[in-house]
Amino acid sequence: MGLIPHRHGWYSLTRFHGTQVHEQVGNSDTMSKALGNSKAVADKHYLKTTEVLPNVRIAVNDAMRGLTSVQPLYNQNIPQTR
Repeated sequence: MGLIPHRHGWYSLTRFHGTQVHEQVGNSDTMSKALGNSKAVADKHYLKTTEVLPNVRIAVNDAMRGLTSVQPLYNQNIPQTR
């Protein structure tokens, strides 16, 4: 392996960078130049939507409801210090 980091970490970083450049500038040409790729490759692989999909929103809301329903039980088990 050596000194080269794992690809998945770099890919997520470049995807974030590409999305942020596109969001700030508003066009894919600048994004593709910043990433060193063609416009087609940058659009297909790096530009990701910032919109939250409905099923993701449902999953997050369900998880938060679960956390808030458990919080009172957790608070009851914390010893009181005086």
